[in-house]
Amino acid sequence: MWIRRSTRLVPTVAKSQRGRPIWIRLTNVTTKRASCSAHEPVVLWVPREELPRETGYVRVESDKFREWQVLAYAESRDETLFGREGKLYQEWLAVQPSAVERREYPTPRALLRRPTEALVCTEMPGEDDDRVDDDRVTVVNCLDLAEPTGETCECRPPSVDTEPCPVRDGGQDSGTSEDYATE
Repeated sequence: MWIRRSTRLVPTVAKSQRGRPIWIRLTNVTTKRASCSAHEPVVLWVPREELPRETGYVRVESDKFREWQVLAYAESRDETLFGREGKLYQEWLAVQPSAVERREYPTPRALLRRPTEALVCTEMPGEDDDRVDDDRVTVVNCLDLAEPTGETCECRPPSVDTEPCPVRDGGQDSGTSEDYATE
């Protein structure tokens, strides 16, 4: 089966469940009214392996015919109906519950301050002697958190100890720390 389009009409072949063509639908691709006479050649039935004698025909399985179908679909879509469907979909989507539960978070009003509790070292190197970690180097340092230094409530910058801090002191070095640089 060979099919041909005109400048105004694009044919679409409807097939049965067995894949045989059962009827042809013509789609107007112009803005004006178009008609098709009963004698206008649109479909041409020729025996297999023969070509039509007239120009402009393509096979139903060809890429050119698929391009025509894209054009026919684009022109046959009713824009007002399409707009109404989009509006109804947006209304439906607005009343649907969220797919993911979202928590409400308060809007931040100020900068958060670091907690005054000390960081606690929960594991010291060498505590688990039954584990063999010869390939890895373990370094544990604790940070002194910023604490007020006097009546002016100035905060000291955090310091890094060079040696691991003992767990028995709550994670802080019990000795006096070095002087902090102030500028």
